Amino acid sequence: MSRTATHADEAGLARDPSAPRADEIVGQLRALLASPAFHGSKRCQQFLEFVCEKSLAGDAGSLKERAIAIEVFGRRPDSGLGEDTIVRVGAREVRKRLAQYYVTPEGTAAAILIELPSGSYAPDFRYAAAVKQSSAPVETAGPVPPAEVATPSVPEIAPVIDTAAKPVSRPFKGLAVALGCLGLAVLAAVGFARWSTDPREEAFQKFWAPVLDSGDSFVIGVGHPIVYQPSRR
Repeated sequence: MSRTATHADEAGLARDPSAPRADEIVGQLRALLASPAFHGSKRCQQFLEFVCEKSLAGDAGSLKERAIAIEVFGRRPDSGLGEDTIVRVGAREVRKRLAQYYVTPEGTAAAILIELPSGSYAPDFRYAAAVKQSSAPVETAGPVPPAEVATPSVPEIAPVIDTAAKPVSRPFKGLAVALGCLGLAVLAAVGFARWSTDPREEAFQKFWAPVLDSGDSFVIGVGHPIVYQPSRR
């Protein structure tokens, strides 16, 4: 890998001044290939190393699916790749392992980020600090409190007194009270009379009413006449 970095410097690779240097990228690539995320897959190590070498050498334009299939996966140049998805599957696996590495303590402490963008085989190299700074939330001013709107004062309206209504005269009030008391007295008398009537007397009047009210003469016969006998006294 040191040969690749030297070659990139000698070729005068056009580089953004804010982008990582070639030796920094090579050091991060070595850490990636030796990490547990890539240690179990020789093919993913070869894939990532190949695309990084090509990109550092200024030859990222040649990172095509056919070239990777031949150089990394050993496909023959005359073989057709119409139905062969081995390169795309390998790229997805490399992206997954890169994501696994950068969530580990070693990856979160790394100064350089090596990424393989979706839909491309050319890797990106960036400083982790620049990525964290660009993704930091922007502080925004707090919500502006609504302006206080003065509510117009409503003048108090005095209650209107209808002076045209005439009060009820006192004589009429006295008459109404007297009639009410009289009605209560009548109801009380009727109730008392019904309560004080002897039921037996009422039954007696009802029994003899046809005889007493007819106006005809009548004879009362006694079945057992009373006989008065002189006593010794």
